[in-house]
Amino acid sequence: MGVTIIEASAFAGCSALETVNTPQPLSQIGDYAFDGCQSLKAFSLDASISALGKGRFRGCGSLEKVVFPTSFTEIPDEAFYGCASLEEIRCPATGWNRFGNYQGKY
Repeated sequence: MGVTIIEASAFAGCSALETVNTPQPLSQIGDYAFDGCQSLKAFSLDASISALGKGRFRGCGSLEKVVFPTSFTEIPDEAFYGCASLEEIRCPATGWNRFGNYQGKY
């Protein structure tokens, strides 16, 4: 059995991390899991996950693109806080339950 959960702060501060493609099936990504990953540029989520932990991409200043699967229903507080380079977010057009506070503030 492979990885199904990325715990809170698991990769926080990993300054050399540039790209993340989540394994299948990934059921949970904890709060601040990639907080402060300054070199992270792209992130794609597996279709098995429908929500992220708080502050998921906080402080990822190089993040340019995030792709959410159609199963995605919620973006938590502070998800994109400090993402000054963010140019594109791909997400489903319908089915949203919540779009949290403090998105994209610098």
